[in-house]
Amino acid sequence: MSQRVTDPPSSPSRLRGFAVHVLPALIYVVAIFYGGSLTSAKLPRVEVSDKLVHLLAFAILQLLAFRAVRFEWPRQGLKWHLVVSMISASTIGAALEIYQLFIKYRSAEVLDWVADTVGALIAGGIVFLVLRGAKAEQASAPLSGRDSTEPAG
Repeated sequence: MSQRVTDPPSSPSRLRGFAVHVLPALIYVVAIFYGGSLTSAKLPRVEVSDKLVHLLAFAILQLLAFRAVRFEWPRQGLKWHLVVSMISASTIGAALEIYQLFIKYRSAEVLDWVADTVGALIAGGIVFLVLRGAKAEQASAPLSGRDSTEPAG
């Protein structure tokens, strides 16, 4: 297990880990809400669907949230980390849409939240497949220095 589990809350390694693993997710959430509060005239013009932008933005949030959750609760398993981070990303997407209800020049759309959630689910699924594959590969690696296809002796 990593040393981080036993580090006191204010230790330098804990603070460094927080800065590396958790702070990027928090900053990204602030950036999402800031962007969600701008007028459309101040937003960059993109020639793709608004829903695709939501999907990609929340796929990135999912990856950052996964890193944060994994750092904060290292003893939990991969599936737990993924579920908590996906629920977090989806909830942040819902909160963004509710927030936009109170901004005159913005609108809230259920389909935006659906796109946010789909982005989080896709990113979470990719993380699961990659990490599960890496774990399976690691488990099947030979213990000795020789190739497992070589005959013994």
